[in-house]
Amino acid sequence: MRTRPVAREIDRDERVVLLALRRRLRALLGPALVPAAARELPAVLDELAAAVAEARAQARRLNDGRIARRGERAQGAEGPSPPAALASHACHGEYLGGFADLAAVGHMALTTCPEVHDRKAFADRSLTGLALTLHLRGVLWTLEHDGQVHVFRCR
Repeated sequence: MRTRPVAREIDRDERVVLLALRRRLRALLGPALVPAAARELPAVLDELAAAVAEARAQARRLNDGRIARRGERAQGAEGPSPPAALASHACHGEYLGGFADLAAVGHMALTTCPEVHDRKAFADRSLTGLALTLHLRGVLWTLEHDGQVHVFRCR
C-alpha cells in the first residue's frame, strides 16, 4: 500500500510526463493538421509513436530516480527547510522554494541551474518547457501544493 507522500510523488511525476507529452504532441500535430500542409501520414505517426516511447522512458527514469532518492533519505539536504507539509519530500534534495507556476520555475532555473548553460539546447525553449524538461531529466523535482509549485534540486 502506498503512503500518501509516495503516492503524491508518483502522481506528480506522472503529471509532468503527461504535460510534457501533451506539449510535444501539440507541436507535432499542429503543423500536420494545417489544411494545405504537405505531410506524410506514416512519418507523422512514427513521430507520434516516438514521442509516446520517449514519455514511457522518461516515466521509468523518474520512477527509478524517485526510488533511489527515497533510499538516500537519511542524508541531510542543504538550504532552507521545506514547509512542514512537504517535509516528507525532502529526500529529493535541496528545497529551493515555492513559485507561482512552472514558468516561474523555469525563470529561476535560468540563473541557478548550471545545467541550463545554453537554453537553446532545450527543444522546448519556453520557460514552462524548461521547467518540465529539468524535472524529466532529474535536475529539479517539482510538486504542486497550496497553489504554488515547490521545487527541490535533485542530488
